[in-house]
Amino acid sequence: MDELSSIEMRRLELNSEALGVTSFLLMENAGKSVAQEIAKRFQGKVVILTGSGGKAGDGYVAARHLSCLGYQVEIKWVVDPEENKNEAARLHWKVTNNLNSIAISKYQGEDLRADIVVDALLGTGFKGKLLQPYKEAVEKINLANAKKVSIDLPTGLDPDSSDPTEFYVKPHLVVTMHARKPCLKVVERESEVIVAKIGIPLEAQLFVGPGDLLTKIPKRDALSKKGDSGKVLVVAGSSQYTGAAILTCLGCFRSGVDLVYLVSTRETVEAARVALPELICSEYSSSFLDETGVEKALKLLEKAKSLAIGPGLDFDEKIVERVRLIVDGAFKNGYQWSLTQMR
Repeated sequence: MDELSSIEMRRLELNSEALGVTSFLLMENAGKSVAQEIAKRFQGKVVILTGSGGKAGDGYVAARHLSCLGYQVEIKWVVDPEENKNEAARLHWKVTNNLNSIAISKYQGEDLRADIVVDALLGTGFKGKLLQPYKEAVEKINLANAKKVSIDLPTGLDPDSSDPTEFYVKPHLVVTMHARKPCLKVVERESEVIVAKIGIPLEAQLFVGPGDLLTKIPKRDALSKKGDSGKVLVVAGSSQYTGAAILTCLGCFRSGVDLVYLVSTRETVEAARVALPELICSEYSSSFLDETGVEKALKLLEKAKSLAIGPGLDFDEKIVERVRLIVDGAFKNGYQWSLTQMR
């Protein structure tokens, strides 16, 4: 992969974690790579500005390795490392904070006096406009009479855009992890860009893993209302198989959907209302799917966006024909798929 978006990179990290290659290990490899690339090119005192997220963790690791290589290293943190929400970064901070060979202080907007300044502020998680105190830190980095090195990508750039932003670090060297990021097109003419392989397994790219799912789950808006996160119609269950319908509805809710319609027998609906009171239920009197159930389902197809049909409906030719009518109705309403598991 020559270039990866921030979402694609996150997918690989999560898949790597599932394969046993932890974020802590990837961060160790990333920080070590940064230190090695600096050591190949520059000498002198190093100041590393750290922010939040995984990029700060890369900076802590780079500081330790540079110190081991004989550099005078100072970490200036913009965000309190104890408040970093990235667990692997916090663990690496604990290691670095134990070392007397590395000077550590809070960054308060002073000029940066060093031979090498490392940007470990914001990485692939950054979106939007650069705010304080990051904006001031970026300005001071650019003003520093030093070689500037950005970890993964220059702070201030949108990782997934090739358009420049108003404020961003202008580095001499970028050490990016695993693959280039789209934003590096902004600086590649003035900066040296090195791609560091940090141990992400080939299997994390080739095979489906947790990252393929977790990165596709949309974030809910704080002002969202019921139905904004999905509407599913479930046609399932019979008087004999009430549990199948309830489990299907439960699966819908567990996936993140917040509005589920159930069309089923009276026995199933009564049980479902007790188990899942948030369901919107429509019942029919027969012990299995009848014409009334088909009519109710066809009307609800206009409200729902997805259809789950089949579990617990039992099996005979009449039921099969009624299922076909509902599925045909779904396609007429623009549905792209249906879930079918007939018993």
